[in-house]
Parts: sequence; structure tokens; C-alpha cells
Amino acid sequence: MEGPLPRLPSYESVRRKDRQRQIHGMIAQRFGLMGCRGEVNSRSLTDEVSP
Repeated sequence: MEGPLPRLPSYESVRRKDRQRQIHGMIAQRFGLMGCRGEVNSRSLTDEVSP
């Protein structure tokens, strides 16, 4: 193998990115701004999972 393995992102940073993507998807859905990916989570703001 060549060099050390790449460092994985922290759990918190992955959760933040997932939450940001979810919120952006809900905003896009609300205002009819679906992007080319069409990515919207079906969870609502109240469905937050506690760590």
C-alpha cells in the first residue's frame, strides 16, 4: 500500500451535511425549485434522530 489511509469525516460533520441537504431539499420542494438531482428527503424537521 502507498501511504496512510485517507481520514474519514467525523460523524458530526456527516450529520451536518445530511441535515443541510435535507433542509435545502425541503426549501426547494416548498418553493418548487427542484434541482436537476431531484433530491428531497421525505423526513420533516420534527423527525430529527437524536445521536
